[in-house]
Amino acid sequence: MLKISVRVTPRASRARLALDRGRLHAWVTAPPLDGKANQAVRALVAAALEVREWEVQIIAGERGREKVLLVPDGAAERLRTLLAG
Repeated sequence: MLKISVRVTPRASRARLALDRGRLHAWVTAPPLDGKANQAVRALVAAALEVREWEVQIIAGERGREKVLLVPDGAAERLRTLLAG
């Protein structure tokens, strides 16, 4: 499994995942209530890395904007491609 750090902005106008100032940043439309933003982050990252949503786990930052996600090793190459632009 691979750990990735993500900065999350809830209640964004549109959902997207991008490199922002050298960091992975996820903008999600969901509000940070009842785990909705966390669910949206997991779904967004899973779609971007072409893995199942249950394979993306939040291992730190459940209640904050800075999160550490655990993704399958097989997604590492897709993540590199995504970050390269």
